[in-house]
Formats: sequence, structure tokens, C-alpha cells
Amino acid sequence: MVRFIDARIVSARAGTAGHWCMLLLAGLMACMLCAARPAMAQNATAGVDDNTYVHFFVVPATAPEGHAFHEEIIALKKMLIDRAGGFTQLGPSHGGHLRPNGNIERQDNISFVVASTEDMRQELVDFIHKHFNEDQPFVLVTRGWCSLY
Repeated sequence: MVRFIDARIVSARAGTAGHWCMLLLAGLMACMLCAARPAMAQNATAGVDDNTYVHFFVVPATAPEGHAFHEEIIALKKMLIDRAGGFTQLGPSHGGHLRPNGNIERQDNISFVVASTEDMRQELVDFIHKHFNEDQPFVLVTRGWCSLY
């Protein structure tokens, strides 16, 4: 059986010690609720079907020589339509990485998201490497649910 204690009664009887006890009790209850949340969330998502692979990747907007990758972008979009049925071009994005000399190398990119029933990571890495001259393309893949599949 759980009893609820009115904080005014405790503080009237025990002075400031009553306040500390109530704060401790409230803190313990909050900790118990936080500990229970992951279990509740796991049960809530147990029935979700991860029916797709979600691919987020970037390609450089321009070549090191300065020309735009216009033809390469068109070829990429055609490949994505053929392989995944479509794509979402999120638009211009900016990234960077640290050079060996300690400076940041900034790059202007174009970001894409593609959902597919197949994991296309290696195909995307190979395509970006070949057509955009990227040694280590950024391709992020996760499982998810998509209403199209």
C-alpha cells in the first residue's frame, strides 16, 4: 500500500528535514520513472516493421578544378530512380574535415536521402568514388520504415 504524505504536515512536524525528505522521495520517484522509460519504449516499438534502408549521403557540388558536377548529378539521379524508385535531394550543404596540417578543409555538397528495400551503401560509395572523385564518400545507412514499401 502506498501512502502520500502532505509536504505541509511533514514540514510543520520536522522542520527543514521534512523538506529534504520530500525532495529525496521526489528524486527517487523521478529516477524510477526514468529507468522504466527504456523498457516501455522497447515494448512500444516491438511491433514496428523496419521495411527499408534509409541512405543519407552527400556529393561534392563542384570539382577541385571548379566546374560543377552537372552531368554527374544527372547520372546519379537516374541511377537512384532505376535502383530505388526515386530520391530526395535535400539541397546544398556544407561539410569539412581536418587536414594533416591542422586546417579545416571545407566542402560544398549536395545532400540526398534515398529509401530502398535493399542496402545500397556499396553501390553508392562506388558510384560517388568513380563519378565524383571522392576517396572516402560520406554515406550513412540506417534501418527504418517507409510508407512506400
